[in-house]
Amino acid sequence: MSSASAPAIVVAIVIAFTLLLSSLSFSFVIGFLVFGFGTVYEMQGPLNNFWKWPDDSGHIAQTAVILSSWEGYPHFEFLRKAQTTNEVAVVSSEGIFHVSDHARDALSQRLYGFPLFAPYFHFAYGFAWALVLSLTGNVKSGQNVSVLRLIVAGLCSPLLFLLPIWFTQYLSDVIHQPLLVAVPLSLALSVLPILILSKKDPQNSKALKSSSLTPDFLLFVISLNMHVFFVTFPWYDKAQTPLGLHVLVACVAAVHLIIQYYSCFTIAGKQIFTLAPCARRKMKAI
Repeated sequence: MSSASAPAIVVAIVIAFTLLLSSLSFSFVIGFLVFGFGTVYEMQGPLNNFWKWPDDSGHIAQTAVILSSWEGYPHFEFLRKAQTTNEVAVVSSEGIFHVSDHARDALSQRLYGFPLFAPYFHFAYGFAWALVLSLTGNVKSGQNVSVLRLIVAGLCSPLLFLLPIWFTQYLSDVIHQPLLVAVPLSLALSVLPILILSKKDPQNSKALKSSSLTPDFLLFVISLNMHVFFVTFPWYDKAQTPLGLHVLVACVAAVHLIIQYYSCFTIAGKQIFTLAPCARRKMKAI
C-alpha cells in the first residue's frame, strides 16, 4: 500500500502546508486528504478485480506451479511456530498463500466487497506520515521539508500507522459494534481535533504571506483526473456497480476536490491579492 499511496502523500503534504494548520491538527488533516485520494479506487478494487483480498478461509492465491517453491518462506527458525499456528502469512506445499489469522480477521468485515479497514488504512498511513513530520520539525506554511525528514517519516510510518488502527479496533470493542459502525465513527471523531485545534497561528499566517504561493493548477489536475476516472468508471465498465457504492465514491471524491480547490486556488488567490499592493508600491518606487 505504501507505493500506491505515494502520490496521495505528496499531494496531501503540499495541500496541508497551505491550510494554515496547527501542528496538533496537521496529522489528522493529512490523514483525511490521503483517505480522500485513495478511497475512490480502494472501494472499487475488489468488485472490478483490480486486486484480490483473502477469502473467508484466509486464502489469497493458489498457484502450485509458482508458489509451491516458496513453501515455508522465509526460512527462519524463530518463525516456524508462528507459521504453524498461522500467526504470520505462509505458503503451503500445495502452493496456497494463506494470510495470517490476524490479517484475515481484520479484513473479514466488508462492504460492497471491500474490507472496511481497507479505505481506513489510507487515513492511518497519511496520519502516520504527518505525525512524524510534526514531531521532527516545523509544519508551518512556507517551510521547506528536508529530504531527511521525509525519509524518517517513510521509515517510521509503518509503525505509527498502527495507532489509528488500534484505536478503531478498540472503539469497536468498547461500543460492541462491527467495523461498519466503528470505522465511520472513528473518522467522525478524527474530525474533532481539526475543528478544535485548527486555530490559525499568526506566525503561520505571516509565513504564508511571505511565501511566493501561486495557484497550483497541476496539483489540482492530478486529483481531478483521478477522481473523474474512478467516479465515471462504472459507466463504461462491464461490472455492475451498486448504486450505493457509486454514490459513496462520488461523495468522497467531491469533498476531496472541494478541499483541494480551496487550497490550490482560493488560498492562493488570497495570497496573490495580498501581495499585489506590495508589488504595486514597488513599481511606483521604481
